[in-house]
Amino acid sequence: MVPRHCAVYPQKKLRHIHPRQQTTLYYALAVIVSFIVLFPLTSKAIQLEGNAEYSLSFGSRVPETAARRIARTVAWLDALEKATNSLPTASLVQWGTEETVNRQVLVSAVVIPAISSTSQGQQVSVRVRLSASQRTVEDRLRKALHEQEILQLRADILRQEKEKAEEACRLIALPITPQRRLAKRSATNEARIVLLAEQLEALRLLSAALPQREGGRWRTPQEALSALQQAVELDPDYAPLQYLRGEILLQLDRPQDALAALDKALALTPELAGALYTRGLAYLRLQLPTFAERDFSAALERNTSNAAWWRARGALRMTRGEIAPMCEDFMQACARGDCEGLAVARERGLCLIEN
Repeated sequence: MVPRHCAVYPQKKLRHIHPRQQTTLYYALAVIVSFIVLFPLTSKAIQLEGNAEYSLSFGSRVPETAARRIARTVAWLDALEKATNSLPTASLVQWGTEETVNRQVLVSAVVIPAISSTSQGQQVSVRVRLSASQRTVEDRLRKALHEQEILQLRADILRQEKEKAEEACRLIALPITPQRRLAKRSATNEARIVLLAEQLEALRLLSAALPQREGGRWRTPQEALSALQQAVELDPDYAPLQYLRGEILLQLDRPQDALAALDKALALTPELAGALYTRGLAYLRLQLPTFAERDFSAALERNTSNAAWWRARGALRMTRGEIAPMCEDFMQACARGDCEGLAVARERGLCLIEN
């Protein structure tokens, strides 16, 4: 007796296919295969979700505000890790990255955090929920990948959040030392915890403001300036805060104030290329072209990939009649996707092949 799963069923007689019908069938199959390859079906939309909760005690050693800020960062980092791990492998390949740190940076740029906190007794609990719709992911991802400078800044923000939150939690976990000889050290630790909490809040304010920026412009500059001003007051020594604050001030047509903020940023981090370029724009607004060209050149020495920077220096050299250097800058900009300056020059009979 033949087992049921091995049973042999009678085969139907195959109908003969005419060669002309066979050609038509092959053509139809080819069209279907081409459509699948060119327009693959997405069986599942990208879903990013991450939930986390963290509780922290507060009291004489740790103020409630500081405890809430630290707990919020710890919960955010935990939720971010969960959201990153929820990404399917296909999405990682589509995003062009498989390194954990890069994935987290990208996810931090596209998710929208919902934060809530409660206090009971001497304990604060913070819950962070991260989510993003398909449309939000695609829109923010496209912008994030286009803004490499901001992606690098987000990477630095995440690195600092992890380091500062780790240090704060370690200091909070230290035993209380009532002995007089250790009282000074204990006071120093408490002050350090408060400082770390303020720096974490400054980083949160900056992260929350970054989605407003696109191509060096801010959608609501006054609102962004208010947020960054709060962040600067909490952490005046973080150079990117001073730099972006200067960028917003320049957009609001306050070049002198922008120059002061950018000077502070570059005093803290002289290699900050974006701040150098923006300070060059501020010098131009103040009709100081020599200083502007100096900063444009310094920015390009540190980062040659930004087409707008090449075009800006080329435009400045055009006004000064420096034809050969101008053409070189415009061609460099065009090679990076911005050919507007080169087109204007060629309309004027400049930067032609025979030149």
